[in-house]
Formats: sequence, C-alpha cells, structure tokens
Amino acid sequence: MLDQKLAQNQNLTKLLMTRKEVLIISSVGGHLLNILKIKQSFLNKDYLFVVNDRTDLDAIMIERTIKITHAERNLLQFINLIEAIYILVKYRPKIILSAGAAPAVLFSYIGKYFFGSKIIFIESISRVKTPSLSGKMIYPIADRFYVQWESLKEYFPNAIFTGSIL
Repeated sequence: MLDQKLAQNQNLTKLLMTRKEVLIISSVGGHLLNILKIKQSFLNKDYLFVVNDRTDLDAIMIERTIKITHAERNLLQFINLIEAIYILVKYRPKIILSAGAAPAVLFSYIGKYFFGSKIIFIESISRVKTPSLSGKMIYPIADRFYVQWESLKEYFPNAIFTGSIL
C-alpha cells in the first residue's frame, strides 16, 4: 500500500515537473526567424517550441520542439484545437510567446483563459501598414504586444514599438 502511494506521488511529481515557463508558438519561415532573433530573452528559461511544419531546427530547438499539423484557414484547425488543448494541459506554460501565425491564436486564447498564461506577441516585420489577422485577434488578450513599425500603433495603440528585431 505504501509503495503504491509512493509510486502515485512520484507520477504526480513527474507530471508537475512538465510545466514550462515559456511555450513558443510559431509558423515556420519569417515568423520563426523573428522569434530566433530574440532568443536571448528566453534561453535562460525552461522553454519549448511548437511549430506547424517541418523545418531545419536551430540548435536551441533540438529536443525542445513539437510539430503540430499545418493548418491554414480550413478544417485542419480543429486538429490544431485538439493539439493545443493537449499541449497546454501537458505543459501549462506561464508565458506563451509568438510572432504568428495561425496556431498562435488558438494557443493564446486557450492558454490565457484556461491556464492563466501570459501572452506576448510580436507583430511581423512584414506588416508595415496593415496588421496581420493573427495580430488583430491576439491584441485584445495580449499582456505585451510588440510592433516593429510605428505606423501599426494606429491599429494597436497600446503596443510597444521596438523597431526591427531582425
């Protein structure tokens, strides 16, 4: 009986130790490049990447990356929803960091409202005059929202203008 309770406590401890400080959600390509340019801000944290396609992994991503289904604005988003719930339940991140695109929206809303995650979003440098759809959707719930072009402050008045991070 005592051995069984001890085994249950060890399993609970393992489960609790899976919590990540930072969950980094990114589409591959330019979105991921933006995140990798600020890697010094999270390298000293317990972090995990979630990407939506195959990509060459940066050294800091090796053994710290989960690949989810690549979904655009289609029915595959339902698979992303299930993947997001599973990953968020498993890792319960304190912070969700993203520069977009689509997977960031699901993870941000679920993380914010069900797990109390802080949301940090970086609008893409390619968005000079008009905001991205992901940015427009995440802005209302973001704890910190960064833009790389001052012209976007018109759409995101509380955003932090950083200039280019590239």
